[in-house]
Amino acid sequence: MPMYSAAMSRTRFETILRFLHFSDNSTSRPRGYPAFDRLYKIRPLIDHFNTKFSDLYTTKQNICIDESMIHFTGCLGFKQHIPSKRAWYGVKLYKLCERATGYTHKFRVYEGKDQTLEPVGCSNYLGSSGETVWDLVSPLFGKGYHLYVELV
Repeated sequence: MPMYSAAMSRTRFETILRFLHFSDNSTSRPRGYPAFDRLYKIRPLIDHFNTKFSDLYTTKQNICIDESMIHFTGCLGFKQHIPSKRAWYGVKLYKLCERATGYTHKFRVYEGKDQTLEPVGCSNYLGSSGETVWDLVSPLFGKGYHLYVELV
């Protein structure tokens, strides 16, 4: 794409990318600790987008939970392979979307089977998928929304 090279050289982009950080590495918890977060380095960015998505637009009554893939072929511990998706390899997201427009209200990155998620008020019998849905939808409880989910 000539648009990108006209705006910035490749060397400049790589220099900026090398120094681009969203969190302080010295405060991260080591792997194996109970509160270890695989997405620690980009957690502030994820939280920022989730806040902005819900603040900037109020979704209509019909909402749904959807699964999306962000194409990624590099080395990553929680990369997924789903042949039915357009991007076969990548990072899986669970998204709470408006049904009519597809606008993303909130999202969660799937971090693998060993991901610990304990949403407030969620029953233990729901399993990991139920906990994910509960975590995404719980701020909207009692506000008149209709939730649609895909049964597999």
